Amino acid sequence: IDGVVEVQKFATKAGLIKTEDEIHGIVLKGVDQDYSFSFFENYLLEGNIPIYNEKKISNEIIISSTIANKLKMKVGDTFTTYFIQKPTRARKFSISAIYDSGLSEFDDLYIVGDLKHILKLNKWQENQCGGLEVKSASLENLSETTNLINSEISYDLIAQNITELNPQLFNWLKLQDINVIIIIILMMLVALINITTLLFILILERIQMIGVLKSMGLNNWGIRKIFLYFTSYIMSRGLFFGNVIAFALLLIQKEFKVIKLDKATYYMSEVPIFFDIKDILLLNVGTIIISFLVLIVPTYLVSKIRPIKTIRFE
Repeated sequence: IDGVVEVQKFATKAGLIKTEDEIHGIVLKGVDQDYSFSFFENYLLEGNIPIYNEKKISNEIIISSTIANKLKMKVGDTFTTYFIQKPTRARKFSISAIYDSGLSEFDDLYIVGDLKHILKLNKWQENQCGGLEVKSASLENLSETTNLINSEISYDLIAQNITELNPQLFNWLKLQDINVIIIIILMMLVALINITTLLFILILERIQMIGVLKSMGLNNWGIRKIFLYFTSYIMSRGLFFGNVIAFALLLIQKEFKVIKLDKATYYMSEVPIFFDIKDILLLNVGTIIISFLVLIVPTYLVSKIRPIKTIRFE
């Protein structure tokens, strides 16, 4: 199917981790030797990703820092997990790696281990699994890819994309986009008010000059252009230095992660930085155009000034 990059099988099984002092409910996510651990590699804190093979069952698992801290465990420790079924089964696992994705709903629940444990516990065949993870080439075309998959698979199966499985996370992201738009609009309003006020001050300070220019035959539009050019020059310098300072601060944040965030609230440990040249250019060009159009209005004050009165003005 167009848009599908890879397909990986998995299975899940609920259980209880028991240590000497603590009990914690988890879900074991079983994967096989072909599973891509790129997601966990990006958030790996310590240890090494386990290597699973086709024949031998591995007891090595990946655990989140959230569960590890709750149960006071580290890489190399072993623990027993009890799976509730008839009869109850116990498996002993060894911690191979610890990760921290920042997604509390995921980190607090899942541990990752060998799929063959679940096959054996459920008495499944080697060619069976609990589900398939499908990686899409593009997040923008996720709905279309989901519909294509559903049109191809059996009637008793269903494909659900990540936005359907985790609506609260994506609703939160949409809310952040709205916040960005509101902040940009407020900043634009403040900038427009400031630049308009500046133009009024410039006009009022140059009333005598306007009167002299009018008496010498310069028309209203010619005088208005002088003020528009001068104000645009001031605004352009402000934009230039504003961009320089902004890029400097963004680069510092990107390299040194100065501003931290609460992972439980924001799903990330620091403010992320992403440069999109098109958006930056569009924002700067849009600011110049909108500001210039707004500045045309206060320059109408020039047409109200009479040469005879203004030359005497002190």
